[in-house]
Amino acid sequence: MRNLKKWMAVWGLSLTVLAAGCGQSAAENTTASGQSGTESQAQGTQESAQASAEETAETDTVPAETEETAETAEADAEGWDVQLPVDGDYEGIVVDATMNNFEIRTREGVVLDFARPEEGSSLKDGLLLGIPVKVVYENETVTELTDGTEKPKADREAVAFAVSVMQAFYNKDMEALEGMIKYPVYVSLEGEDGETFEDAESLEAAVDASELFSAERCRAVLSVDLYELEELDGGKYVLSGSEGRPNVTFSADEDNDRGYSVTGIN
Repeated sequence: MRNLKKWMAVWGLSLTVLAAGCGQSAAENTTASGQSGTESQAQGTQESAQASAEETAETDTVPAETEETAETAEADAEGWDVQLPVDGDYEGIVVDATMNNFEIRTREGVVLDFARPEEGSSLKDGLLLGIPVKVVYENETVTELTDGTEKPKADREAVAFAVSVMQAFYNKDMEALEGMIKYPVYVSLEGEDGETFEDAESLEAAVDASELFSAERCRAVLSVDLYELEELDGGKYVLSGSEGRPNVTFSADEDNDRGYSVTGIN
């Protein structure tokens, strides 16, 4: 009996020690788990904040560039608004013609592109640059192409030359513009005194193309209503906006195959 009591006492003491050890291990595990969770949460918060900052930086940068590009495109294209045609009747002046397509520019400054019709064309002198035409467009097809009922004030050659100048400004094509200039030519840029240049080399050396094709001058030249283009005193034509400047002037020139040459850029 005494041995049994002794054995039971030893066994109880062992259980107490075992329980204490298990409790300590559980507490340590709980503490370690809590520390691990806290560290993971802190790391996740830091990564999230960094990603958010990068996203905000990108958001702040992209719209500014997009807005600037949109404004530049709008300024450059004003007066030369290219649109796809829908069914309807149109009148405009031919500003481009290839074997398969042609473009007209309406009085409102809208440029429309059409496929040449296989039938239905009855133009008196053919499809020439600078002529007024009427287009009947149905089911994505030109069903009628006739001479326009409204005539420009200037003759076809002058209108065609004006179209070429406008296209050079639309494309910012310095080579094309120089090919239409008669030297010596007078050039007067914004805020500067005018100067006469004897040849293309001296013009290129003194004037940057970006100055000639400034947004203001492009807008002025491209806003011209080709129907209202007319010869002024001295045989001069002026391509400009309503304010008159900046502008490009041209006159008849027998030495130019086009019949006209640019005589001034102001």
